Amino acid sequence: MELLQFARGPGLVIALIIFFAGSSWRLFSIFRRPAARDLSEPRNASVWRGALRAIVARMWHHRTFRPRTLAGTVNAYAYHIGLAIVFFGFVPHIGFIQRLTGWSWPALPGWVFAVGAAVTF
Repeated sequence: MELLQFARGPGLVIALIIFFAGSSWRLFSIFRRPAARDLSEPRNASVWRGALRAIVARMWHHRTFRPRTLAGTVNAYAYHIGLAIVFFGFVPHIGFIQRLTGWSWPALPGWVFAVGAAVTF
């Protein structure tokens, strides 16, 4: 058996089993934790608006630290967005996911992939 045959056959199956077992274990560990008692009075009746506000507010550092951490924060966002472009927009990756799951979507233009790869590197 050649390395490519192993990587596409039993190696891929082993990797997927480990991935799904680890993800399942992580989700199980998160959901089995007891819920903490909420001691605060809600400021607003809209739970979704408050949740989205908290998510957006915590995507950036506190104003006190922002000048010193801005370069690292922008670098992290650029890296993850570029990695998502490379993973979800490159034709071989889409073909791999299609062979694995049957899902497919149109690929991004070559220049978008090249920019995403450059930003990721």
